[in-house]
Amino acid sequence: MTRVHAGAHPFLILQGTEDLLVPVAHARTLSDRLTAAGVPVTLLLVEHAGHGLRSVGGEPAPSRIEVIQRIAEFFDRDRSGRGSSDRMKAGARAGRGPSGERIAYLHAHR
Repeated sequence: MTRVHAGAHPFLILQGTEDLLVPVAHARTLSDRLTAAGVPVTLLLVEHAGHGLRSVGGEPAPSRIEVIQRIAEFFDRDRSGRGSSDRMKAGARAGRGPSGERIAYLHAHR
């Protein structure tokens, strides 16, 4: 975290609260340091999710579809209009496309 500096691009930090490989405290510390440096940061903690956002002890919250939608919103907001994620969001809502296929797989194999 020694390279956190003002002027960095916006960050999206996505972290499962039950991650045993990367402690959630690391995500919070990174978020705090970025905020202190004036860097735009979105911290999205997913309850009942481990590393790779796999279910741990319950249904992840926000849901996988909501996580995909939040990621799409981040890119819509923070990429200065360089591309749209409308297809990604629509595919997630419909449960198809790369993200929808991944969601269906995760639900079938939990």
